[in-house]
Amino acid sequence: MVLLGGMEPYAAARAQQAQSEPLPSEPIAISKLVFSGMAEEFAADLRGNMTSVLQRGGYSVRSQAEVESLLGSELRLLGCTTASCYGRLAQTLGVRRVIEGEVQRLQLSTFSMKLQMRDLFSGQATPPILERCEVCSTDDVRQMVLHAAERLTREVPPRGPQVAEPRMNESGILVIETEPPGATVTIDGVLRSERTPASYLLAAGVHDLLVQDESRRRVRQKVEVAAGSQPITLRLSLSAQSVRRSWMTGLGIASIVGAVGLLAGSAVLLYKHNDPVYTPECPDLGLSGTHCPFKYDNLAPGVSMLVGAGVLGVTGGVLLYLDSRPAKARPVVEKP
Repeated sequence: MVLLGGMEPYAAARAQQAQSEPLPSEPIAISKLVFSGMAEEFAADLRGNMTSVLQRGGYSVRSQAEVESLLGSELRLLGCTTASCYGRLAQTLGVRRVIEGEVQRLQLSTFSMKLQMRDLFSGQATPPILERCEVCSTDDVRQMVLHAAERLTREVPPRGPQVAEPRMNESGILVIETEPPGATVTIDGVLRSERTPASYLLAAGVHDLLVQDESRRRVRQKVEVAAGSQPITLRLSLSAQSVRRSWMTGLGIASIVGAVGLLAGSAVLLYKHNDPVYTPECPDLGLSGTHCPFKYDNLAPGVSMLVGAGVLGVTGGVLLYLDSRPAKARPVVEKP
């Protein structure tokens, strides 16, 4: 194993930077790091040494007690796997990045480690640092964890507190619950992957929501999200909405077809209007200027059919709109 003291070039560079300008102090949390198969005292020592390395690298580390206090009754957020949950965790902890992974004692002197840093804003994690030590002392394990922490701070250097804090202050959490659950949610024209019930980290302001279930029952609703850590809950009842009516759809389609037929007939009548009428008594002999004086008078029936086509077309359009428009609902919005 290489001792931490062997990192002189990196430590010297950090020291020189500290003399020239203050290091950034981006907040970070060690949120989902599990130490298994070892004594609590040793696990606490490893966590403390990792915290020291992150702090030397320019991070301001949330303590374990601080993380638990901030999460309160929402410790389930530590098991996040979705983008909306990561966003809520970021807002609750006031951080952009977290350290997660596992240090495990497999046998008496065999240890394995998996360590990575996750960006909660995007949900993306760095490639995991995987290490395994077959015959290790406690100091070897300590150095293994410290080197991994050093590597993470080099690969993802802190960007300063301004990166995380404004995002927290300019966003809010929207929780959408539906009856029945499992509806899809589209926010500002973007279909979200999470189905209801779900929470979403959104920029403060008014957002356009479209909630739809598998039966095509849907509700369109505008909701205002205020900046803050307290979530706004929107409850929608889709079961109370009317489903599509086949008779209305059929009648609308029949009206449209009838309108097309009347329009075609009207076009033929108006096209033939004022054309000469040839009869056996007065044939067209093909002579120049020789035509029967009688002409077709199709203006009245042609206009009547044109008006009828318009009425049927409008009726069909209204019927189809009424049957497919978003259902109206009175959502229940709970504000803190």
